Amino acid sequence: MKLNFEDLIPQRAVFKLSTVEPKLILKPWSLKVRFWALKKYGQARLQEIMQNQSLEELCEIAFYMLEDESKSLFKDFDHFTESIQQTADILAVSMALLNTIGVSEPAIEEMRKELKQRETPKAPAPVQKKKSKPIGA
Repeated sequence: MKLNFEDLIPQRAVFKLSTVEPKLILKPWSLKVRFWALKKYGQARLQEIMQNQSLEELCEIAFYMLEDESKSLFKDFDHFTESIQQTADILAVSMALLNTIGVSEPAIEEMRKELKQRETPKAPAPVQKKKSKPIGA
């Protein structure tokens, strides 16, 4: 699936962590967020973070983007990351960040399917056994 950045509409994203009761809200990806991320990581590193889903940096970006009410639930960044304990929590943070950029749930699902197809190992070709020759022949 090819994304057209002109079609992306940044939006708020709501997600849930298994260890925190209320749902958390991320602000939309804005110029302020972009400037902060570029200043912190640089263009090449930011692109690498997004493409490779680098967890520590994604969590830093998510923490920065938390709305004030959501951010107030955590003492600091370490407390936020300690609250991300399950694989579902990691996925929730990653998907929420994609939503803030404007990638819709259907587009995310389509990307997941494409990635899964690429990652699915192909069955190895059947190995033909050679007929063994009788000893002494």
